Amino acid sequence: MATHARMRGSHAILATGRAAQAGWLLFVSLALSLALPGIVPYSRFLGTVCNSADCLIGQLTPVEAQAALASGFSLPEYADVAIITYLFAGTLLILTAVALIWRKPTHGAAICGAFALAALATGTLAQATTRVVPVLELPARLIQFVQLSALLPFFCLIPAGRFHPGWFRWAVLVVVPAAALSVFDVVGPAASHAVGIVIGVLIVGSVIHRYRSLPASPQQEQVAWALAAVALL
Repeated sequence: MATHARMRGSHAILATGRAAQAGWLLFVSLALSLALPGIVPYSRFLGTVCNSADCLIGQLTPVEAQAALASGFSLPEYADVAIITYLFAGTLLILTAVALIWRKPTHGAAICGAFALAALATGTLAQATTRVVPVLELPARLIQFVQLSALLPFFCLIPAGRFHPGWFRWAVLVVVPAAALSVFDVVGPAASHAVGIVIGVLIVGSVIHRYRSLPASPQQEQVAWALAAVALL
């Protein structure tokens, strides 16, 4: 009797989405604890020219730095504008993720979207933190893994929360371990680049297929918004 009661209680928690919300809060707490200390280092990196292949997002290469200087921007000015823009966009992403996970905590697309958006908002700052504290590289890569592995199911499950066509669920099952191999440097740079391309192609293909297969309806409008999100990404 006690076992059955505990099982019913577990199913009730899952059904209400509280488990998804708790997992998301745990993930965001980890992500923010890595991201917030990276704001100052990231601003500093944005103000320096990157001469290696391992540049942070937004960091200028020598050619890009020359173009910025030619247009009248000094590197410190560029860094100020870039960090403000990044923080503003990151705040919007986090707020959107909060709305998703609290309004639709049992919807597959909303759950995956909340995790993906939180990872997008914090990933680059977490990488900046690891440049100063290298021992934190493993948890920072976990954020990248969540971002890569959650984006495809997010777009595949829009708008009804079901995979259509059904074979996309198998693609997701392949993408998740492939993302892990890529993020944690188990495979080489060429293979990692290929994984990113495959994920991008599958995302675009899934959204276009869903849009074309739906009749004119509010659901098709939701998929159109998803297409806009793909374009922005």
